[in-house]
Amino acid sequence: KIFKGFAIFLSVVFVVVYLMIALLNTTIVQSFTAAKVAEFFSKQWNTKVSIGSLNVSPFLHAGVKDVYVEDLQQDTLAYISFIGANLSNIKSAKHIVVRNVEIKDITCHLSNSDKGMNFKFIIDYFKSDKKKEEKEQKEPFVLEIRKIDLSDINFKLKNLKNKTSIEEHLFASNDIEVSSSYLRAKNFVLSGGDINLEIEHLSLKERSGLNLKKLKGKVRVSPQNIYLKESEIITDNTNFKTDINLYSNTYKTYSSFVDSVYMQISTSQDSYVGMQDAAYFAKQLQGAKQRVFTFFNLKGTLSNLTINNLDVRSNNTQLKTYGSIKGLVDIENTFADLRIENLNTSYEDVLNQSLGFINEKIPNVDLLKRLGNVMLKGEFRGKIKDFVSKANIISDIGVVDVEAESKPKANSTLYLAKIESNGVNLSKLLNNNMLGTTSLNADASIVWNKNYRNGELFANLHNFYFKDNIYDQVQVEGKLNDYDIDLDLNIKDKYADLKAKGQINYQNKPSIVLDAQASQVDLHNMNLYSFADTNTILSADIFANIQNFDLDSLNGEVRIKH
Repeated sequence: KIFKGFAIFLSVVFVVVYLMIALLNTTIVQSFTAAKVAEFFSKQWNTKVSIGSLNVSPFLHAGVKDVYVEDLQQDTLAYISFIGANLSNIKSAKHIVVRNVEIKDITCHLSNSDKGMNFKFIIDYFKSDKKKEEKEQKEPFVLEIRKIDLSDINFKLKNLKNKTSIEEHLFASNDIEVSSSYLRAKNFVLSGGDINLEIEHLSLKERSGLNLKKLKGKVRVSPQNIYLKESEIITDNTNFKTDINLYSNTYKTYSSFVDSVYMQISTSQDSYVGMQDAAYFAKQLQGAKQRVFTFFNLKGTLSNLTINNLDVRSNNTQLKTYGSIKGLVDIENTFADLRIENLNTSYEDVLNQSLGFINEKIPNVDLLKRLGNVMLKGEFRGKIKDFVSKANIISDIGVVDVEAESKPKANSTLYLAKIESNGVNLSKLLNNNMLGTTSLNADASIVWNKNYRNGELFANLHNFYFKDNIYDQVQVEGKLNDYDIDLDLNIKDKYADLKAKGQINYQNKPSIVLDAQASQVDLHNMNLYSFADTNTILSADIFANIQNFDLDSLNGEVRIKH
């Protein structure tokens, strides 16, 4: 009888549970429940909330359709067409495993005004007013989601406090608009305050035109560490593979990110950035199509950053450097201590870079093309307007050593340079076979600001080759006054004594005006005229007005007064 009574009890319980499940799965009950939940939150939040329907299969599946929420200004805050989840198992009261979560057709409009974010009322509702008390550390709540699919995500974020105008095809931080987004992820784990996630595919299109075709990687978010590892970022023009690690004490540390968050960032050697993507953030690069390969390893905070290595390649130009940078956020006061292991380039390669509007500002100068391949090694220490540097430059015309420094001066900057070379091929540089190789040392200074340029130059040329003669010493002194250069030239040699003053203008078409006094010029030994005999000595005043610096096609006039 006891067994029979127990069997009858179980049968009654089974029937009751079955009827409850059947009742919960009826459209009427689920619609009624959805309406009541929406009505509850509408009253609590004092705004419109609606839920189309619920679909619940106890212990297995839950689904919600047509969720709509307005902000306190009666504008759309969020709309979600469908949210569904399938339960895998419940390991304990504090450990739940969900097989998959699916969310479709998401529209989210966020805005920030003087009153704060437009969803702040929801955060405030769930925020506890009770003061936090120190409690014994307990086992954290764990939520696992093995698979996540979010499709057709449309997202807007407007900063109404920022009145900066919005330009077409430019990214604007005060007006972010993302459409046609998709996210597929797996192995989501929420454990206490830590989140781990593997992103298999994230794609989106931004209002500016930036098209993120794919982002994948392993993500971790915790108070002490945020990372993106084994990641790949692919757009229409960029393929960037990177590992990013951010270390902090708590989430509050990020409020002082520049000084307090320690970073480790590295990329793979085949990572590249398309300038077309960079143009969405810098108007000056619009029209640029250049692809720049970047390989680097950085560590430190933004205020104190160490560059273990930085390798940048574009066409046939390559820069390899390492060092440290302090105060990066404030460019004017950023202090850099860099070693340039190698800079390989040529002026031809610079001209061939596809840099959009920047290309229009790079002059096509034949003289610079004749430098050929240029290799530079050196170092830089200081700020943009207060630095010391030195470099060894090897080009097709010879080897030059340069030491340079700058010093702030009122509203301008003073630049100083010392240049030395044991052999510069002037014949190749100036495209004239009458010249040859010469040694030089020069000191130059220039005061520069946005309105004017003033400077001085003093140079000594040794073993100066001209028309099969070598002149032991040639002195050049120059003064720069904006676009005009005043020159004093002195040649003291056994075959000539020449003093000349000249003025060069380089604003539009380069030109030179020369006023010279020559005495005891031995035309025969200087090989200046083939008809000159050994007794031909010239003393004269010479005036020249020349419009072309190419010695093979001079244009202008020359007057000689004996």
